[in-house]
Amino acid sequence: MESRTKQLARLMANEALSSETYWRPYAETLLKALTTNPKRVLKISLDGSTLGRGCMGLMASAVYAGRSLPIG
Repeated sequence: MESRTKQLARLMANEALSSETYWRPYAETLLKALTTNPKRVLKISLDGSTLGRGCMGLMASAVYAGRSLPIG
């Protein structure tokens, strides 16, 4: 398990990767499909979570077919 933790730490430290690089192609495809078809409804879910030291995180996600994709 320790090797997987180190592997994930190295992946997250890679400056060439970002959440935008990873998620953007999926988000663009999903949002385009949802907004160009009038029969589909685009739902946005907002979720707040307490993080630490009194901080709050807010996540906006596009929801479709019981799944959500973070968009902001």
